[in-house]
Amino acid sequence: MTALTMGGNAPLPGEDFEVTVRWKTANAVIEEIDVSAFLLTATGKVASDDDMVFYGQKSDKSGGVRLVETKRASSGGAFEASIDFDLRRLPQAVEKIAITGTIMDAQKKRASFSDVSSLVVSLIRAGGTAASGFSSAMRSRCWTASVCHRLAKATAALSIRKALR
Repeated sequence: MTALTMGGNAPLPGEDFEVTVRWKTANAVIEEIDVSAFLLTATGKVASDDDMVFYGQKSDKSGGVRLVETKRASSGGAFEASIDFDLRRLPQAVEKIAITGTIMDAQKKRASFSDVSSLVVSLIRAGGTAASGFSSAMRSRCWTASVCHRLAKATAALSIRKALR
């Protein structure tokens, strides 16, 4: 597995793959991190609401991006969410896909990503082996929402970029 550093890029392992976001919280008020994907055009915006994938809309209009798990129990008391990708189905206008995480009701709960003890984002090949990923200590992050990874077209291929902000 290729470990990505902040701003680092890695090629995608083909047209079919999964992105898994695994988290462990240090604060019991955070029940879940809502993982979403936004299909962005060259302007950096979604073309329509159909280009947003989240718990209330588990697939984009093309079926190329699907949220398959939202809070699956993982090892060590962690939880994870998974998004499946089939790049062949994406509309030509899609230039980037932002994979994001949000803490629901964060202000009301007085919670932020500083209450997340670990966050691991992994890119999994269609056969189930890890291709790239990163982990990040979140203790100093006071955000309530974050862009974790960005998939972007570079010439004819897509690459993945660590874009934690």
